[in-house]
Amino acid sequence: MNNAKIRIILRIAMYAAIPIICAVWGVRSMLEGKGPGGLLGTLWTAGIMVWLWRTHEKLYATKKLGKERNFDWYRATYSSHFHNGRVTCHKCGGDRIHSRSLLRHTFTREHFCTQCGETLYYSPEASPTV
Repeated sequence: MNNAKIRIILRIAMYAAIPIICAVWGVRSMLEGKGPGGLLGTLWTAGIMVWLWRTHEKLYATKKLGKERNFDWYRATYSSHFHNGRVTCHKCGGDRIHSRSLLRHTFTREHFCTQCGETLYYSPEASPTV
């Protein structure tokens, strides 16, 4: 089994186990007559888990975009917008290209056209020092 499959299995186990344990604990608390606090805690925990899952998926998608839509991809896809070592926007033809950090712990920079706002490609930031 390769590393990707193992990571997927661990991710599913982690995201599924916590709400299941909380649900069982919440239902047991209600059956013992301790009130709906256990159920409310279960719902709150499930909501947090959904939020964590969606955040994780967005982070993964951003990292994936950064690897797929890089400078080499842009130069190959829009070769007519690459002149004298400079890139121009494929949407409006503008030559004022700036970059900004995406943050969210992706260590990725987004290169965009300042005239129309179109994202052109992504590049990695320098590795953080720990």
